[in-house]
Amino acid sequence: MIIYIKKRKKAFGLLEVLLAGVIIIIILGALVLLARNAINNSAYVQERAQATGLAQEGMEIVRQIRDTNQIDKNPTTNWKTMVGPNLTNSFRTDRTYYIAYDKDSSRFYLSETSTSDIIGGVSFIRKITFASVGTDLLTKPIDVSNGGSNGIIVKVNVNWPANQAHNVAIEEKMTNSRFVF
Repeated sequence: MIIYIKKRKKAFGLLEVLLAGVIIIIILGALVLLARNAINNSAYVQERAQATGLAQEGMEIVRQIRDTNQIDKNPTTNWKTMVGPNLTNSFRTDRTYYIAYDKDSSRFYLSETSTSDIIGGVSFIRKITFASVGTDLLTKPIDVSNGGSNGIIVKVNVNWPANQAHNVAIEEKMTNSRFVF
């Protein structure tokens, strides 16, 4: 006589199914968080690159203002004349300036009126400040406030977004090519 014994197949129980579901949810949550952080970092890197470009552009515009003032063949042109007409040439190292453009004269100038550059929906604020360098190449004292100096430190700061949470800053020593001996 042959006796057949039925083997009972074991299936997943409710506890195993719940445990597998929790593990899958944890893994998917970690992947979503990782992807979100990657997207945020990518956006920050893009914004920082744009801010760095704006800072470099600001330095180039200051250099262009200086060079344009050198080319004007006016011997009284100096650092003071980088500011716009609304400031009556009151160039000072303790002020913050912004870049402006005069359509009538087709020249850039520095203004105390705040401006912002909006790129890709992000507002960037570019601030320009100046400082004395102490002595120039000929070791003469420099007095930037009277505009007769041969050198100056130009600092360009770009903050973004509007709450100024991020900042890129560059600094350069710039000389005035009209040396007075």
